[in-house]
Amino acid sequence: MVEKRIERVREKEKSVLYKMSGVGVAGIGAGAGSEGGSLPMRDRGAGAADVPPDMIDEKEKAEIESKLSPEQLQLFAEENEGLLKHYEDTLGKVKNAEKSLLEISSLQQTLVMHLSTQEDFINQLVSDAASTETNVGQANKDLKRATERRSTAQAVFWGTVGLCTWLIIWDAIF
Repeated sequence: MVEKRIERVREKEKSVLYKMSGVGVAGIGAGAGSEGGSLPMRDRGAGAADVPPDMIDEKEKAEIESKLSPEQLQLFAEENEGLLKHYEDTLGKVKNAEKSLLEISSLQQTLVMHLSTQEDFINQLVSDAASTETNVGQANKDLKRATERRSTAQAVFWGTVGLCTWLIIWDAIF
């Protein structure tokens, strides 16, 4: 807030009208046809607190313009056009910056959404990896048991083959 006020004061000091009023650099406007180079200031009476100091009425405007030479009026008009162009350019830059910020904000929201989705997928992959590790461990145990059962089944198979062979031979002999 204070920085803005200081900036405004500096802008006013740059203004030719400010210098002509005698508040800034004294004596610059002495040859302008006015008394001592100063422009009339507003009355700071009882009603002055209600009216902003930047606002002047038509009467004061006409009085000020009558005290200024055509060259000074042209200089003020050129300065006004320059300031207007400067502020319009600044406004355009601000609007471009605002548009860029809105686009960046939109992209950031999209990025956050994608990162959230990726986080969910990564958490799912971690959980799948943990369950896969458990499943592989269980599968190895099952394979060991199956290998042991295979030995039992193999013994039963060979025992059955031996018994059948013995029965066939015994039947053939007797």
